[in-house]
Amino acid sequence: ESLSDAERLTCDESRIKWFGSGFTLRNEATTELLRSVRGYVAMRDLDAVGSQGVCVLTGPANVGKSTTLLQLAKEVEARTQRRHAEFREDGRVPVVSIEMLPGATPKGVATSILDFFAVPYRPREPHQALIRQAAEVMSRHRASSLIVDEFHAVQLDGRRGDDAINTVKAIINNTGVVTVLAGIDLDLHLGSRAAEQLMARGEIHRHAPFDYASDASR
Repeated sequence: ESLSDAERLTCDESRIKWFGSGFTLRNEATTELLRSVRGYVAMRDLDAVGSQGVCVLTGPANVGKSTTLLQLAKEVEARTQRRHAEFREDGRVPVVSIEMLPGATPKGVATSILDFFAVPYRPREPHQALIRQAAEVMSRHRASSLIVDEFHAVQLDGRRGDDAINTVKAIINNTGVVTVLAGIDLDLHLGSRAAEQLMARGEIHRHAPFDYASDASR
């Protein structure tokens, strides 16, 4: 409170930099997820034939899923920078990262992508039109990966769940992005035919609470 506006801005920037450069405690699931996405992104760069990879990151609350996603996004951006040093100046956005809010609708996947890019849209626009608009802006910015956190916030049972899954599938098909869906116990909710078709493209990685029961775990 005693700082001037300029001093407060400098303090905030230092604080954000400190948090952003912190270490990530990796476990086996984290390492496997990063390895999988790294491989999918590499295949995408080579225009591999076939469906792009889909990874599901699941587990109980407070086991580091969102932290893992942040580390993943950093790695994808760093890889893009190594290959295209001026990627930001070129308008590239390698990683599109969105978070579903409680009570989100299937349409919310597309609108969250548009919000990420600060692209205006009409909320009453037909669902398919919003999907098309989201895919177009991702393609224009040459996104290579899509991260959807808190995916469990979308009701995944019944027709609404199928609509959410089909929205993700349509965006993948139209953009070719490598996709990571993360949420609490998603593996228990993704049991519909639409979810099975989506998961046939990839893998499930389950985070578990850190175990201190043995000397090896500690």
